[in-house]
Amino acid sequence: MHIPSTFKNLISPLVIISASLLSTDVIAESSNYDELAQHPYWLKLGHYHPNILSGWQSQIDSSDFFISPEGKKDPLSELKATLDKFNSDEFELYACMYPARFNWLREKLHLNQTMPTCPDLETWKSTLNPKGLTMVFPTAFINNPESMFGHTLLRIDAHNQTKNSELVAYAVNFAADPDSSDNAALFVIKGFAGSYPGYFSVMPYYRKVKEYNDLESRDIWEFPLALSEDEVEKVILHLWELQPAVFDYFYMDENCSYQLLSLLQLAREDLDLVSDFEYSAVPSDTIIALNNHGLISDVSYRASYGTRLLHFASQLNEDELNVASEVMGGDTQSLEQYDAIRRAAILEMAYEWLNFRFYDDPNLDRNTAIETLNKLLIERSRLKVKSPYSSLSEPDFSPIESHGSRRLGIGFTSKKIANDHLNINWRATYHDLLDRSGGFVPGASISFLNTELSVDSEGDTKLNKLYFVDVSALAPDNNIFNSIAWNLRTGFDRQPDDNEWSERWFLRGGIGKAWGDSNQLHSYMLLSGEANTGKITNDDLNAAIGIDAGVVVQLNSDNKMHINAQAYKLFDDDVDYHSKLTIGWQWSPARQWGLRNELGYQEWNGYDAFGKLTMYYYY
Repeated sequence: MHIPSTFKNLISPLVIISASLLSTDVIAESSNYDELAQHPYWLKLGHYHPNILSGWQSQIDSSDFFISPEGKKDPLSELKATLDKFNSDEFELYACMYPARFNWLREKLHLNQTMPTCPDLETWKSTLNPKGLTMVFPTAFINNPESMFGHTLLRIDAHNQTKNSELVAYAVNFAADPDSSDNAALFVIKGFAGSYPGYFSVMPYYRKVKEYNDLESRDIWEFPLALSEDEVEKVILHLWELQPAVFDYFYMDENCSYQLLSLLQLAREDLDLVSDFEYSAVPSDTIIALNNHGLISDVSYRASYGTRLLHFASQLNEDELNVASEVMGGDTQSLEQYDAIRRAAILEMAYEWLNFRFYDDPNLDRNTAIETLNKLLIERSRLKVKSPYSSLSEPDFSPIESHGSRRLGIGFTSKKIANDHLNINWRATYHDLLDRSGGFVPGASISFLNTELSVDSEGDTKLNKLYFVDVSALAPDNNIFNSIAWNLRTGFDRQPDDNEWSERWFLRGGIGKAWGDSNQLHSYMLLSGEANTGKITNDDLNAAIGIDAGVVVQLNSDNKMHINAQAYKLFDDDVDYHSKLTIGWQWSPARQWGLRNELGYQEWNGYDAFGKLTMYYYY
């Protein structure tokens, strides 16, 4: 049996001496195998899901996991093969390989066998020392396709664990194993196609905190789960069974968050966590699902290194930040002009800033940096004053309070050169710049399959918009981070033509800068290029280059405004340019509802003004 290396680092190789137990019949002769094979818990143990036409199929794709050769597609065959092994001289071997199966079958069939002694399993459990489980949610990292929606993992909380010892607990992670030579675009394509293998792994929690919190500057939310120790035991035993399991990793549905839910639902017979995620499993949605099932007992927040650094910087003026930058380089003369409290603030800022660069900048001279860090600590220790910095407060909204990633809208649009019409909007996932911000990374938007249909007063139905991908990363530039703003959009829409709105297929991307505070008011300007075709270009392919600029205002937690202006120089077209100006405002009175008003003006071969009012429901 293949055992992934991530489990090997916790246990010795599996060596179990088989013993004959033929003297005891472990199978209840009167059991109804057909009924038992259809039991929801047995199906969860095998990760079985209904086939499209008929029958069952496991989402586990490695044959090593199954005892029966037909086990992947036949729960009954796998059940009979399991019971045969439990009633053979290989009982100890298979009971130790499948302890969750054995415990459940013993209960259902009233078997008189006890769980055998399994040295490797007991050593593994002793190392983990499980008492509880915590769902961990590192926020979205938009510059990494693998984590642009966020990520989830489980922390195994040990007996006698304290807040200070959480980092030395163990974490359960599910992730794809991509080809190291694949670029970001190829990763997304293969991820959608399920071309990568996915595995469960167990590792020290501090490694994941360092990766997400420090190296990628992603805030982490931790949600302790309301599970008893017996329920935690069931999850842990099934995790042991999954050692040889390999899954096809699908970017949108059978991903990290989905597979962790499929593991967690083994805690209880009646717990179904995955039925609502047949087509997509966005990490924030799975956190909401856990809360809806009453499984989240508490919330804690672990700010990233970057968040803490920005918090420090917000309490210094520009001159003090410049001095902190000089101090990082070893020049401390400018400190003499400040009193002890401000010197302490500058020294602490310089230390944290340089320490961040130590992780973030591969070109930094490590030896020089370590020497400077030590000098800064010594200099700070000479100042007998408390830290002047205020404590970092938790964000107002956690991911539990975020809106659902899918969105359905119905509204009304009025245009000058087209009939007024009703519009129906649907988005597969996830968040745009006017959606309610609570629980999401400010200044970032990601939408897939953003679709709009219209029906006018004459009954004509049209596809107005189909954006396959629409991504914006508008992190503001500042004295600490030299951030690059960018966006990418591709799909279909309509543009003003002579007395009508004509079809366009396009690909657009831009790069530039953003400024301000993405939690309040920030602006951006991008140099953008696009390729267009369709009726609006007489089915020719033409290129354009221009400016995409805007302002986003967070008026309060329920109200946002976005003003956007675009102007593009067209090449090889009948007109010289096309442009667009939109003013959008959204009121979000509740987590799952939003009312959006948009006013705009567009120009291409023709020009038109429009107004749109849409009510959105998020789910």
